[in-house]
Amino acid sequence: RYETAERLEDLVNFLVRRAGQLPAGSVRSGLRRRAADMQRDRLGDGDAARETLLALLEDGDDLDALGWLADDAEQREDFSAAADFLGRLSKASTEPEQKVTALLREAALYSGALSDPEQAISRYERILEDLDADHDEALERVAELYQGTEKHGEAAVVLERRLKVSKDDAVRLEVAN
Repeated sequence: RYETAERLEDLVNFLVRRAGQLPAGSVRSGLRRRAADMQRDRLGDGDAARETLLALLEDGDDLDALGWLADDAEQREDFSAAADFLGRLSKASTEPEQKVTALLREAALYSGALSDPEQAISRYERILEDLDADHDEALERVAELYQGTEKHGEAAVVLERRLKVSKDDAVRLEVAN
């Protein structure tokens, strides 16, 4: 009825209030997710959607919510919050590809906007140790970060490893130079 009467704000307020009255569980999470989607997509209220999704995370990590909150934090240039959400996303993800994507984004934030190369290296190494020992981008970035922090011995080891695992002649030539 709310939607047909174009009373979306009233519907969202009802959903948020109702969710707040329910115990933790899938019904409460579903109401919060629905309210946040409407706030973001139909009402264009990113701030309210952010609040609702943060409340949703009180019941446990939700992959879609974490992904949206990470994107939102990056857009607002709150890079520390974005890294935190991406860290939670990588831990909560069950699919290796999702974990790798989240860890790559988190590492990029640490190596860039957050200026913390040690944390970036840690994220890339997590990819290499736990998910894909031959991940070319992670190997490349770790070598760059080691070189940038004057750890040339570690950089050489990583470059050798990249040279051994790469099947692409162009990459091999680049590493050899």
